[in-house]
Amino acid sequence: MQQITTKELGGGVTLTCLTTEQFKASALSAAAAVPLQAENAAAALLPQVLARGTAEHPDLQSLGEALDGLYGARIAPFVRKIGENLAIGFLSDVIDGAYASSGDDLTSRAAALIGALWNAPYLTEEGTLCPDYTAGERQNLADRIRALPNDTRTYAPRRMQELMCAGEPFGYCEYGSAEGAEQITAAHLTEVWRDTLAHAPIHLFYCGSATADAVATAFGAAFDCRRAGVQSAAQTVLRAAPARPHLFTEEMDVRQGKLAMGFRTGLTAHDSRYAALMLFVTALGGYTGARLFCKVREEMSLCYYASASLDKLKGIMTVSSGIENTAFETARDAILQQLYDLQQGGLTADELEGARRTLLTSLRQMEDSPFALERFYQSQAIGGVPDDLQARRQAVAQATMDEVLAAGRQIELDTIYFLKGVAQ
Repeated sequence: MQQITTKELGGGVTLTCLTTEQFKASALSAAAAVPLQAENAAAALLPQVLARGTAEHPDLQSLGEALDGLYGARIAPFVRKIGENLAIGFLSDVIDGAYASSGDDLTSRAAALIGALWNAPYLTEEGTLCPDYTAGERQNLADRIRALPNDTRTYAPRRMQELMCAGEPFGYCEYGSAEGAEQITAAHLTEVWRDTLAHAPIHLFYCGSATADAVATAFGAAFDCRRAGVQSAAQTVLRAAPARPHLFTEEMDVRQGKLAMGFRTGLTAHDSRYAALMLFVTALGGYTGARLFCKVREEMSLCYYASASLDKLKGIMTVSSGIENTAFETARDAILQQLYDLQQGGLTADELEGARRTLLTSLRQMEDSPFALERFYQSQAIGGVPDDLQARRQAVAQATMDEVLAAGRQIELDTIYFLKGVAQ
């Protein structure tokens, strides 16, 4: 059994605690939520540099020894786009206290180490973050950004969203630009770190057997819960689709074309109709029994793959497909025809129940992974969505055909992006 507890620790620090004896390892995370900006390289670089060492453990070797002392615990930095916010921080797993030696409070020790990475990193005598660490990690970040187009399957929907949401925070790359990354100095990154510590909301998460009170005490000792002037998380920008969809075509030296289509729904996880929208999108392209797979891919052989996904905090549906370069118009029209047919009442009872089974299975499987739970509840917390997994499952189980069709009719095409292959 899993018990969810949310605590306000003060100073803009919140804790989501999932108490369960289901797992042999506990998961902990600490994320600062900062607004997405046109250039996010410094924010994205920050956790990578902080993860190189603390004042007590100033390098990776010393930090590794500290983790070995926690029964081989792991701590990794992360950068995530969550709605119009950028979540930066650390995710850790450590053997659960129920399986550790008697009296060894691993939860408090892991929380203290995460807190030290945030609050007491390794600094030079001048009080700045280490220039060598900054130089190394900024090059890694620049290389990562430049490599994004190499995976065209993920790059095409990413690029489509950038174009679709131009001028909206959601459209900005969470990693920033390679040029921006290469210009970051240790002094500038130190300013970003201090500003984040002072003003960013901090969202903490724990999944394990410890009680919520014990976890709150551990994290409360590791983080400053008396801060003033903490900013609120950025609110989601919702816009209507244009009267005439945008069309963008770009070329790349690849053989297979990529078609990505973006749709505005006007519905987010804050809306009571969101579960019905999830079912509609799943029936369209969320599993192997969905319309896009069965009709467009299998029957019509127009796509190598075709799927639909939904961003719960932005309310954007994305359809992604791999196509022959000559099949752009045919594939585009076939995808839109399947959407139109569903919206006009073509959704069958069997299709709806297939989508429902798929979603319920996916939601249940999340409960089998502490890391999937961490990702879900951290995004809920940063996005200000109070629902837990049980409420989400219940809403999916109870949504009716009429509700699903009504939610689906909210979907409007905004942007079509064609990444055309020009390889010989």
